[in-house]
Amino acid sequence: MEFKDWTDWKKWSDDVIRKQFVNDLANPEFSELGKLKWVFRKTNIDETNLKKNIMKALRKADGSPVDELEIIKIDKIIKLFPKDADFIDPDNYLEFLLDKLNDEEIFNSIFELVD
Repeated sequence: MEFKDWTDWKKWSDDVIRKQFVNDLANPEFSELGKLKWVFRKTNIDETNLKKNIMKALRKADGSPVDELEIIKIDKIIKLFPKDADFIDPDNYLEFLLDKLNDEEIFNSIFELVD
């Protein structure tokens, strides 16, 4: 389980999400969504802008997945979402991942705000 702390940050950083969070997802030792947790201290971040900013950081301006996500292989997505394996293919697996991350229950299982 991994914990991240946003306390000392003066402003939001898409680059950290694109680099560290994507690397966490791509890590071969990471095999279950429930084992990844990013915890943020409520400072200049609230529930509304946390999700909005994370999802925005993972998409290009045209809405497609950012290039950094390409380090995550299709096999990893299938491993994380085995019940959906029949719906995951090489043409849609990154979009599938983003749709899953946007799901409220899945998002809240990974990202948490604390006082």
